[in-house]
Amino acid sequence: MKWNIQKAEDMEFSTNDVFYIDSNILFLLHGGFVVEPQKICEASAYSNFIEYLRAIGCHLCVSALNVQEVLHLVERKHFQAYGKKYTDKIRIKEFRRMKEERQKLRAIQMSIFSQINESYEIIPETIYDKDLKGFVDEYHIHYYEPIDYILVNHHLPLRVITADKDFYSDKRINVYTMFPVS
Repeated sequence: MKWNIQKAEDMEFSTNDVFYIDSNILFLLHGGFVVEPQKICEASAYSNFIEYLRAIGCHLCVSALNVQEVLHLVERKHFQAYGKKYTDKIRIKEFRRMKEERQKLRAIQMSIFSQINESYEIIPETIYDKDLKGFVDEYHIHYYEPIDYILVNHHLPLRVITADKDFYSDKRINVYTMFPVS
């Protein structure tokens, strides 16, 4: 089922409710980049919804897989910014060997990880061969990338806060989003 986060006051929650925050929301709120003007309303809506859930005592979690996805995305964004500023001929493997850039990125990632770690419970994840087999076997009936598929299947029943439409068609989960709910 899909829920519009901008109507939180119309929803019923319990302190036993557990919510997972997806990578796209983690990156939007904690990614360390200035929010693009067209995304300010989106960032504000998700931030307000998460703070509302926190205030009423709901449990807020993130998967360790989602945290690693955010940290990797931060690295990619910094690599792209470096390439635009200095040279677009550098490869990521070369960028990773640049000690000064590595130190800068380490400080940023430490800050981002600290924010996430202090804001949510990080749930450890293990990827099993059966998870990957299930992902491939059921590929024709889901729209997930591997990390999201594993998250859903490890944590059913699931309440996920996301802007990722890949979750929308899965009737086994509750999706909390600010985008039109149909």
